[in-house]
Amino acid sequence: MNGRTYGFFLGANAPTGFFSYYDDLIDLSRANEVYILKGGPGTGKSSFMRRVAKRLVEEGLECEYVPCSSDPDSLDGAIFREIGVAMVDGTSPHVVEPKYPYAVERYYHIGAFVDADALRPARDDIVAATEHYRERYPSAYRCISAAKAIDDDICRSVITADAIEHTIKRAQGVAKREIRRTGREPIERRRFLTANSPKGIVTLTDTVDALADRVYELSSDFGLVPHFLATIRLAALEAGCEIVSCYSPMAPESGLEHLFIPSLGLAFTVCETESPYRRIHLDGYLDHELLRSQKQRIRFLRRTRSALMDEAVDDLAEAKRRHDELEKLYIPSVDFDSLTRAADSLANTIANRYLSCL
Repeated sequence: MNGRTYGFFLGANAPTGFFSYYDDLIDLSRANEVYILKGGPGTGKSSFMRRVAKRLVEEGLECEYVPCSSDPDSLDGAIFREIGVAMVDGTSPHVVEPKYPYAVERYYHIGAFVDADALRPARDDIVAATEHYRERYPSAYRCISAAKAIDDDICRSVITADAIEHTIKRAQGVAKREIRRTGREPIERRRFLTANSPKGIVTLTDTVDALADRVYELSSDFGLVPHFLATIRLAALEAGCEIVSCYSPMAPESGLEHLFIPSLGLAFTVCETESPYRRIHLDGYLDHELLRSQKQRIRFLRRTRSALMDEAVDDLAEAKRRHDELEKLYIPSVDFDSLTRAADSLANTIANRYLSCL
């Protein structure tokens, strides 16, 4: 029987540039092995991890997939928490280096399957293509930053202290009903469920179904959700729960957007679901006279924000198109047959080493 699978992003295209939670990949103090894959674009890192993960999932292991925020169809990592094993793409922009070299983390050189001599004729094209795709990201980040400034302006214009107070009280009531003390040390994993990507806003909604039986669906058009979730998060940590805190790519350090408590089968999310356990509409706590007075201004600002985010997506899509061109320069030099055999060998090694211990 296949193991459960779900996904989170560990990186975000954010207002300040690329933002990384790759340091939160896995608890290194408890991990057995972390494989840090090194290799150029198009050399098969994603395919390698998918093949290893597929085998281990078929053996019944649970897998947390880590898609790439700049290419959601590509894989940047795979985590098997039951056995304390993870794989991760350790190349730019999410460079990963060992904290406990060889004791826990070890490099896996995908470049070993590349014929460097075969690449020499393409040397100038590779240099040009590398610079060509990277130059689109600063423009995308400027647009995202400007959109975030508009978000902040709108929220400041309509959120009152009274609305925040009512939101927190509502969250405290939910926390009192749902969360019980465990007597254990709390554990928090920081993730993104949503990405600003070349495809637009991508949300890994299947993860909600995979991790939660009861879903609180939250809604607010004016920024009250983070206040609600911050209250739930604090209560869960004080109770000793293991939680997954998912931040908005627009506010990756402070803007909670989703919260999971897997041991309780509980999720709090802004995702629209078919049959949530509860729907909570937080904008009812806003001053509606104030909202009406700001209606025209907010409509204009949101049109401007939408245009900025469309431009950001166009920049990200163009960066991906150019990166795809770079990958095509590398692909002919890769020995994919040997890469496939190496992936099967690593999957066998991991399975033989750890599955019998479960």
